[in-house]
Amino acid sequence: MIVDAHAHWGNWYFPIAQLSVEDIVAYMQAQGIDVTILSSSLAIAYDFCEGNRRMAEAIEPYPQLLGYVVVNSNYVEESIAEMRRYLGAEGYPQFLGIKVHPLLAQHRYDTPQSLALTGAMAEYGLPVLIHTFGSPLESPWNVLPAAQAYPDLPIILAHMGGNAWWEGVRVAQESTNLYLEICSTWTDPEKIRAAIDAVGPKRVLFGTDATLFEAAHMLGTVEDAGLSSEEYALVMGENARRLFRLD
Repeated sequence: MIVDAHAHWGNWYFPIAQLSVEDIVAYMQAQGIDVTILSSSLAIAYDFCEGNRRMAEAIEPYPQLLGYVVVNSNYVEESIAEMRRYLGAEGYPQFLGIKVHPLLAQHRYDTPQSLALTGAMAEYGLPVLIHTFGSPLESPWNVLPAAQAYPDLPIILAHMGGNAWWEGVRVAQESTNLYLEICSTWTDPEKIRAAIDAVGPKRVLFGTDATLFEAAHMLGTVEDAGLSSEEYALVMGENARRLFRLD
């Protein structure tokens, strides 16, 4: 099973192919991806409540498409309400995780608001995907206090730090509930080996950042990484299958 743990649905504010859910399903079939876990680009970049609502409607007919509910540390109470709406007992079964984007929210993750939001996330115990890259606003180091405060909450460092992926690797060594997700414009194959050597193959996840990029972009990066068959199976799907409790 191949699980893409980091992809998007919806338009962006720069020129890329504007893919529908039908387009996403088509490229998944063409490239052998069994499950894709999406977040709404509208929710990330502009209106998280409206974006979550639209994506819930869009993916409902497609069981191979799952979702992150997007939240925003600037709006803690509204974010808690969104988690209750999509992840609570009367929620949406296709939503299996939570997404935070500190850069586009312009809110670091090492603030009291983010820590309070993490406490609310911990009530659900579902994986949290947090965008990380090399700038002070989005550094993986900013995530560490929340990870250590809630050690039972699985937190995924999206892009594993991006253009500072070695920092993501170092941060993940500090707390066993931190996972490294590999997609990035920085495709260095050696970063996958470095991640596995640092935290083990069970804490590294495949993602593509589609629809910002072609999914083949990261499929090729993994192929170039020289993984063993066991490592490949874990990174490409088994870890996500376990973490997201997929059948």
